[in-house]
Amino acid sequence: MEFSPGTDGDLADIERAADEFRSLWGSLRAMPFPAPFDGGLGDIRALDYLDYESLAYPPGGLPAAALVWGRVLARQSGLAWARCSVGGLWLRAGEPGGQLAVWPLARVAEAQARSNPQDGKYAMLIERVLAECLDGYYGVGEVSERLERLRVQLAGE
Repeated sequence: MEFSPGTDGDLADIERAADEFRSLWGSLRAMPFPAPFDGGLGDIRALDYLDYESLAYPPGGLPAAALVWGRVLARQSGLAWARCSVGGLWLRAGEPGGQLAVWPLARVAEAQARSNPQDGKYAMLIERVLAECLDGYYGVGEVSERLERLRVQLAGE
């Protein structure tokens, strides 16, 4: 597999996916909470709400949801977008002592194909990926610190 840094076009695609979900959320009536789709943990809550209520995704569908989910993981953890020769956009980190790789589309597709949990698939997914990243990761830089902060933040919710 070969990786190269995410391009400006890739980042624009990620922003478009967030815009689609933001627009969808704004068009629905009586949503129980605001969802800015800004890369914060509130985006995970909103994705879970849409999923649990069986509300249709915007035109970008599951791939757009994967980009929104990945954007949260990237913003919260410091992982960087990278284009991979296998499967498009991934999240990566390379620090002294450790390498990480997460393929958001595969992770989200796997979660959607499962019957459990019925509620909180996106939250469970981010917790699962976080646990995998922290288990046996020996990076000593910013990503390692941010992953640990995210773990603490998720534990407090």
